[in-house]
Amino acid sequence: MNDLVKIPDSLASIFEQEGISLGSEGVDEMALPLHAALDAIAILRISCTAAKGGEVWEKVGDRFKPTYDGWNSEREDYSSESEYIEAALLHKSRC
Repeated sequence: MNDLVKIPDSLASIFEQEGISLGSEGVDEMALPLHAALDAIAILRISCTAAKGGEVWEKVGDRFKPTYDGWNSEREDYSSESEYIEAALLHKSRC
């Protein structure tokens, strides 16, 4: 089974407009400001798409550092896709 899911255009747009590369910190990932991250999670909820996990980074001056707050959710830990999506989004959804 292919685990790749098409990213909703509205989510891709958030990353294009608000995304901040963490490459300078040695991480091949993008960060989002809090308001944009909350918008991204709302889009995932609406589209019933699970987020496998997330991390919180803090901007200190012109650098970013991990706060070690975050979550991780593995599909095999849940009996149904709906239960997994609810846990992955930290929210009761109607998927």
